[in-house]
Amino acid sequence: MPSEEGGEVRACPTGLRRPGDTDGLIRLLAADVVAYADGGGKTQTFLRPMYGRGRIARLLLRFGTWLELLGAEGMRLAEVNGQPGAVFLGHNRRPVLVVSLDIAEGLVQTIRAISNPDKLRHLDATAGRPWPLDR
Repeated sequence: MPSEEGGEVRACPTGLRRPGDTDGLIRLLAADVVAYADGGGKTQTFLRPMYGRGRIARLLLRFGTWLELLGAEGMRLAEVNGQPGAVFLGHNRRPVLVVSLDIAEGLVQTIRAISNPDKLRHLDATAGRPWPLDR
């Protein structure tokens, strides 16, 4: 994982203290945060970048539903292209989603989520460190 730049986000990968912790989530997002997703037309995701703290917070509060749709059953913390992130694994222990966070000044600036199976094919179940989804 990167240095102390991640601050509180690094200490708690989901940024939440408990399910539905909207205030905790919003505190971790920059005002102009942006989220990108790439499902490659093969998995359900949002099609255009999403902008703004409120909109991204609402999106992330539904993240569990998206994980269910993707069939995620486990999570491993990972460094993704030099940034803190996570690899979500399906029932076959193959990655179904990779998420990375760009963090500056202790706030999440950018979220990148890739669920395109073609782009995840090179990864295996050993990517990252184990982390239970229910934390």
